[in-house]
Amino acid sequence: MKKIACILSFILVFLSAKSVEKETRIDSKIDNVTLFTQGAQIFHTAKKSITAGRQFLVFTDLPQGINANSIQVGGNGDLMILSVTYRLDHLSNKEQSPKVKILEDSVKLLTENLTDLNNQIWLYTEEKDLLLKNKIVTSAEGSNSTDDLVKRANFFRSRMNNIFDELSSIQKKQKWHNERITALRRQISELRNGGIRKGEIVVEIDAKKTSNANFEFSYTINNAGWYPVYDIRASSVTEPLKLSYNAKVYQSTGQDWENINLTLSSAAPLSSIAKPTFAPWRLQFIADVQVQNYSYSNRMSKMSTAEAISADKAESDDEAAGGVNFQAPLIAAVNHQTSTSFSIKVPYNVPSDGKHHSVNVAEYEIPADYTYFIAPKSSSQAFLLARAANWYKYNFLPGQANIFFENTYVGNTVINMNSATDTLDISLGIDRGLIVKRERLEDFCKTRSFGSTKKESIGIGITIVNNRNIDAVIEVVDQIPVSSDNNITVELLESDKAKYDVNTGKLLWNVSLKPGKSELIKFKYSVEYPKDRRINL
Repeated sequence: MKKIACILSFILVFLSAKSVEKETRIDSKIDNVTLFTQGAQIFHTAKKSITAGRQFLVFTDLPQGINANSIQVGGNGDLMILSVTYRLDHLSNKEQSPKVKILEDSVKLLTENLTDLNNQIWLYTEEKDLLLKNKIVTSAEGSNSTDDLVKRANFFRSRMNNIFDELSSIQKKQKWHNERITALRRQISELRNGGIRKGEIVVEIDAKKTSNANFEFSYTINNAGWYPVYDIRASSVTEPLKLSYNAKVYQSTGQDWENINLTLSSAAPLSSIAKPTFAPWRLQFIADVQVQNYSYSNRMSKMSTAEAISADKAESDDEAAGGVNFQAPLIAAVNHQTSTSFSIKVPYNVPSDGKHHSVNVAEYEIPADYTYFIAPKSSSQAFLLARAANWYKYNFLPGQANIFFENTYVGNTVINMNSATDTLDISLGIDRGLIVKRERLEDFCKTRSFGSTKKESIGIGITIVNNRNIDAVIEVVDQIPVSSDNNITVELLESDKAKYDVNTGKLLWNVSLKPGKSELIKFKYSVEYPKDRRINL
């Protein structure tokens, strides 16, 4: 019985060995990567001389976590691909973390230092033993005078004290080194036990003849991605906006991407060959992103408010919008019906460290109209806005933007592309070159009673002074109250040619001011209500 078991074991080992012999291990290199906002598709190439017959090709040294359903393999030559599988390599030694090498170098250095400390301890110990063995030394005349004994005793005491001090100090260092070495070795052991298993793609082929074959394969993996970051600069109110489109890319796949062709895509990675299904597409309202940041400098107080990045519908002709000036031909943008991709034409290195690395996508010059926004009822400050029309033709994604005006950092905001409008307002901060004052016109403010009602008349004056050396185009917004009760009547008596929204009470003026000039805007309104009631006027 034992003999039969031994024979069966031998047969199994032999068959296993034969199956391993049929596997040809092949190294590959990463040729290009398509990086999605979450995930990546990695493309490899490989070359191998293959023999005729049915065999298994194993593409080695691949990352863990490959989506097996996403693997695609192709090859040229007189061969047929029969099957493709993904597995972890359990036979090869696990790849160790780069941190292991650093820790091992630290242990080596500490061990060398510890050897030096041990040598010093031995020397001081030998010196101590020598002094102890020669405590009494007879003089040449054969006598030991009192003075000689005192000198020898003082020397003995002084030297022994020094030796004990040195030994104590060295032993403390020795203890620290031993504890540190023990801790580092424990950490190395833990890292080695948790080493990284590599993945493998096993391809079964049937080759008609011996030949040199070229292979291409790709797969998707999750632990990588990118997101956009923008720098928007305005050098003056007479120049176009300069926008730097940057990407922060990251990956922790276990493989460094060295000198690869990189494509950035806003699409979702292909994870399966199954046809997609559709759920009902339900429309709903989307609230604009509102970001508020405050920062200050001596030249200008900077503020990005809720007005900073709202996309307002604005009328602008094609001539004013102009065309985009594409600065750096480093990328090619491909605008698909559902996504945008950028092919970075400069090869990049992206280490597998999980850190966020900057990649320059493109540089744009964007025509903009500059206008001041003033809401004197809320603030006496004038906000400078840059308005960029036809925003959607630039292939931008939602993301954070750093704003600079006249080479000074203003703040940051969020570009929100979910709005259905085509003009983007960007706040460049508060400009103190415009003086704004809002006050009541006392000559017109009156209160009268008529029977059971009371009527209050109110006049407001808004004065704007342009202390800048350039023309200022200004949008001024104010309001009068709106009645929420049939017993309260509000009437606009004078608007100074404002655009009036009767539903909201909003008043809008568009003003152009020459340098050094001022403008006075007046509006008047009345409110009538029962005189035995009070209102929040």
